[in-house]
Amino acid sequence: MNLRYKYYILDFGVLTEHTLPEFKRCDLRVVITDVSMWKSARLECFAKQLQKNNIPWNTLKTVGRDGTKSDYARLHADFGIQAEPMPVLKDPFRITSGCFHFFEEIMKGD
Repeated sequence: MNLRYKYYILDFGVLTEHTLPEFKRCDLRVVITDVSMWKSARLECFAKQLQKNNIPWNTLKTVGRDGTKSDYARLHADFGIQAEPMPVLKDPFRITSGCFHFFEEIMKGD
């Protein structure tokens, strides 16, 4: 891929034993999760997988989707996860200035 891109975006889908090593090598890891209460079992399973592999949650950028304000509060209370809500894009190929804050937050290094 030696095309001199500044960023590569890799979609791992669900972490497996095959994708985990590459995930661990990434400089910036963004996790997109459903924050709805009925999806919390899958998130808890993922959190345990991170813990098992010595990946602290605070080294990830977490993006939430499909949730209410109380879902985000519960996510923080139950898991200690501060998620950035994902904006709704009418056309993902045409990003408007209203979404710039979201992308700036995600790309920030800690």
